[in-house]
Amino acid sequence: MTPPRTSPPPAGWSDSNRTRGVSFIGTPYDQRPQFLRTLAEKYGLPIAISGWQWEKHYPPEIMAKYVVSSALKDAKYREGIWQSKINLTFVTESNEEDVGHKAFEITACTAFLLAIRTPGHLAAFEEDKEAVFFSSVEECAEKARYYLNHPAEREAIAQRGRQRAASSGYDNDTQLKRVLLKLDGVEEPPLTF
Repeated sequence: MTPPRTSPPPAGWSDSNRTRGVSFIGTPYDQRPQFLRTLAEKYGLPIAISGWQWEKHYPPEIMAKYVVSSALKDAKYREGIWQSKINLTFVTESNEEDVGHKAFEITACTAFLLAIRTPGHLAAFEEDKEAVFFSSVEECAEKARYYLNHPAEREAIAQRGRQRAASSGYDNDTQLKRVLLKLDGVEEPPLTF
C-alpha cells in the first residue's frame, strides 16, 4: 500500500536525508518569485524551488540556480517535503486566502514549516512551538538562517506540528470526510484551530 500524500518520513530519517535547504514547492503566484530570489541573493540562503511556470518569471540563468525540478506530485511531493530542512509556505493573496493548505500538508509530513504570518496560520498552529512565522522577507531570512543552524529545535517544532495536525484533523482524509458529512446533512462539531 502506498503511504498517503502527507505521511511522516521513514523511521530513522534525519538531516542527513534532507538535501534541500530552504524549500518552496509550488507556483510563482503574487510576490513569490521576487521574495525567493531575495532570500537567495540578498541573504545567501540555499533556496530550492520545485513547481510549474517559474520559467515565466526567471531567466534561464536564475532557473538553473534555484529551480531544482518541475512540479512534484504524489510520492515525489511528499519526498520533496521530507527532503527539505525548511519548508516555506505563503498564501495566495490574489485568492484572498488566509491559510495555505500546504501548511497542513507540511506539518502532517512531520516537516518544519516556515509560513507567512496570517490570522489563519496563527489560529492553526502555536507560533514558535508547532510552526514558525514571518511577516517580511527580512524576518523570514533571519528565522531561516537560525533554524538551518539549529536542527534539534527544527525537529522538535516539526514533531509538535505533526501532533497538532493529527489531533486537529488537518489531514486531507479528515477534511474530505467532514465535507462529505456536511453534504449529507450530518452536523459535526466545528473545527477549531
